[in-house]
Amino acid sequence: MPKHLGVNHLSRNEAWKHKTSFVVEFFGDNVTVIWDGTYIYTGKSSAHSINRATYSGQKHRHLLKFMSLVLPDGYVLDTIDPFRGTMNDASIAQHIVRTCNSLIEWCDDNDIVLVDRGFRDVIDAFREMGYEPKMPAFFRKGQA
Repeated sequence: MPKHLGVNHLSRNEAWKHKTSFVVEFFGDNVTVIWDGTYIYTGKSSAHSINRATYSGQKHRHLLKFMSLVLPDGYVLDTIDPFRGTMNDASIAQHIVRTCNSLIEWCDDNDIVLVDRGFRDVIDAFREMGYEPKMPAFFRKGQA
């Protein structure tokens, strides 16, 4: 599996080739990685502790979460761990940033990381890794 998944299966030069014209136009010519949480629904367990760990209050179902790191053209760079259904994207990303040394070594300063608003609490952690995080901006309530 390490030949096909994980940051070490692809060189930075190869990752750079997976950019799209949209990404180059809006974010520049650096390596760009899109982070997003993915989940797999699970059945209800007979073990209470497993039920508590896998229940997502957001989805109102039992599930396991994974963090997907995808290049702009859709190439999957990595899918990291199964995480408890109770964790959100920000807490999962915070855990990855603290523990995934190979990812930290792989990225260079000013690489672009595209994230959604679920990552707003870990923007500083991405900057500390050397990434330049990009997130959609939204109007505040009442603005237009």
